[in-house]
Amino acid sequence: MNRLILCLLCICSVALATTYPKLSLEVQLERAELIARVFIKEVKLEERNKRPWTNYVLDIKQYWRGDASTLPQTNQTPSFAIFGNQKTRLEGAPSFKVGEEWIFLLYAKPYENPIVGFKQGAYRLEGNAVFDTDNKAVQLEENGKKVPATRGSFIAALEKILGGK
Repeated sequence: MNRLILCLLCICSVALATTYPKLSLEVQLERAELIARVFIKEVKLEERNKRPWTNYVLDIKQYWRGDASTLPQTNQTPSFAIFGNQKTRLEGAPSFKVGEEWIFLLYAKPYENPIVGFKQGAYRLEGNAVFDTDNKAVQLEENGKKVPATRGSFIAALEKILGGK
């Protein structure tokens, strides 16, 4: 009987884990209300209504869509928050570090996680390479083959998709 209860608990915990459908870059861009290249300026751990939040203050360098005024403001600077902190987090939620450069595809409204596709709409730029939130190199399709995205090829793909809408 104890083994049955343990098995049921394991199944329930897997069923309750955060899941989200895989979104193409096109769908992510279509859903995003704000698309910007940013540096993480500051990371603040906060408590709101007795719940932990991690607030990311942004230094926005370039826009493709939207306006910073649609985002929450921290000391008159655009920011967004993700529910949780180091101890309590949404399962699989991304985290970001001060100084990192990202392209964010965001919803304007403050959800528990405003990144399109839960974490799919966040692309870290490091040197000439592009990584997802799991630190995997982003792949683009060129001539029917998947190749690692460069900063230039990723931005060109983003602008091509946005230009077509």
